Amino acid sequence: MELLLKKTIELTEQEKSQLFNLFNTIFVKSRRTDSEIMNQYLNTPMGYSIHSLCFDNGDLVAANTAFPSYYWFGDKRVKAYYTGDTMVRKDYRDGATFLDIVRGLNKYMKQEGYVFSFGFPNDNAYPVFLKARLAKEIGRLDTFILPYRIGGIKGGLKWLNPFSKLFSRLWLTLSGCCLRNQVYHSFIHKDDITYNPTRYKRMDGIYQHITLEESEFYYKVKMHEGVRTAFLIDVVVKSEKSFHKAVSYILDKEKENADLVMYVGSLPKSIRKTGLIKIPRKYEPKHFYMTGSVYDKSTVEEKTLFDISMWDVNLSNYDII
Repeated sequence: MELLLKKTIELTEQEKSQLFNLFNTIFVKSRRTDSEIMNQYLNTPMGYSIHSLCFDNGDLVAANTAFPSYYWFGDKRVKAYYTGDTMVRKDYRDGATFLDIVRGLNKYMKQEGYVFSFGFPNDNAYPVFLKARLAKEIGRLDTFILPYRIGGIKGGLKWLNPFSKLFSRLWLTLSGCCLRNQVYHSFIHKDDITYNPTRYKRMDGIYQHITLEESEFYYKVKMHEGVRTAFLIDVVVKSEKSFHKAVSYILDKEKENADLVMYVGSLPKSIRKTGLIKIPRKYEPKHFYMTGSVYDKSTVEEKTLFDISMWDVNLSNYDII
């Protein structure tokens, strides 16, 4: 077994081909073209990602990827990374291979001066990361929705479409009363100036960037698990008014193209009215766990990093959309 650490721009054509094949073998429900995968890896503020690759007799059997960027930790601008695309071939899931690619990547990134990392492990990986002490819990993201056309979500309920449309409009109107324009600034947040220009070139590169009075946001409409969904990915300036304007715009603009508006993230307690409805944890369609690690305790305080209320985090920090 051989472990290699390489930047995307250093990969050979054969290594790229094996990485693409492994990705689409593991993530069957999220298959991507070669160019979409490369867009994902190259479009970071640094111009590349870092890959931990495990080979057995020349065959790629496992991989883990770090997506590097700049983050603000209070008034300090630091190098940090999101870790994702963790892939282990079925016949190598003995635990040791997984640990090798994750620990190898973290060691390399620490040596390169990255001060913390974070990730969003799925239901199966989450307890493994904690038990193996590969990361600590930061918290969980919440899911907010506005079901505009209920028949597009549950086929047998098409007869309720007129009522769900009416409900959505009434909800937006009522939740739009007495909105606060107070802007909330999170202690930990991405450096938007360097992050956003590359983030929205990832995968197929089809994202909507809208700038309105008092609201700037990004969204994407796509078929997600059989439902036409308008994902509100990020609202740049966080306030009740900016969120509500974003949701209202998306509903008006995409009412013929989307049956559901969704936002996944962690919102401060001061933002209560967004135009969306928060799904109770037990009814969430997917659990979004967030974990992290600190590599430079002189720069990053652990107590702060492992408190999700200190973060501005949503789907823009993630690679699912």
